[in-house]
Amino acid sequence: MKRIITSLTIAVVLLSSCVDNVYINGDLDGMWRVSRIEGLAGTAYPEDIYYSYQSHMCQIGKYFNDRNPILYLGNLYYNNDTIIMSDFRKYLEEDIICSQEHLNMFHIYSDSAVFKIEKLDDNVLVLNKGNMKYFLDKW
Repeated sequence: MKRIITSLTIAVVLLSSCVDNVYINGDLDGMWRVSRIEGLAGTAYPEDIYYSYQSHMCQIGKYFNDRNPILYLGNLYYNNDTIIMSDFRKYLEEDIICSQEHLNMFHIYSDSAVFKIEKLDDNVLVLNKGNMKYFLDKW
């Protein structure tokens, strides 16, 4: 009996130490595809643009069928109703800072992107930035 209790205790300790605490942002964590953007000029349907969030980092990426993706990593600040993405640098080449021209390609129009969260659940993320609304689907 003592051996069984000891074995169970060790198993519980080992299994509980394997719990992954990386997902600190709840439903926000993961990869999101920008499905549409609504603004004063109308509605845009960007192709192959993704925002990824994990821990205190964000990644923006544009994927192409015939060549390597363009990827940038940045800092992420998140609370219940606000996302701030800033300080983007080229993936695997941290000394290359993302230019405003490249940020525009991802529909980020300032070097520090501040978004209000209108909706966030398992499958849908809606961000508001002034006169623009970003609709993202969990990928």
